[in-house]
Amino acid sequence: MYIDGHERDDIVAYRKEFLETMASLMPKFIGNELEIRIDSKLKGWRPKNEQPLRKKRQGRTIYVNDFLTNTIGRLKINEEEIDNTILSEACVIINPEKNFDGWWNIDQLIDQVFYYNN
Repeated sequence: MYIDGHERDDIVAYRKEFLETMASLMPKFIGNELEIRIDSKLKGWRPKNEQPLRKKRQGRTIYVNDFLTNTIGRLKINEEEIDNTILSEACVIINPEKNFDGWWNIDQLIDQVFYYNN
């Protein structure tokens, strides 16, 4: 599994193309379509007639990592292929906080890929 590659030639070329595209789109995000809403409770940018984002509620965080495909959606094994020795779904759910499951990292992703494929 390839982990890092942010300096590969194709990645650098894509990044340059992406930034040029975003620069051409920026005029659409500047002007009369956006308004500054400043009052005692809300400060920020948003399109007119759009609801403000609400603050996060108290409670523990959950993180769901799954594989999606463009043909079947969530990666899983169908009823005919299910065998009790392997997982039927590739989904992993963790509580990514201090003193719980820790934070999602590349090692957990590699474990998820190999555990599901073996």
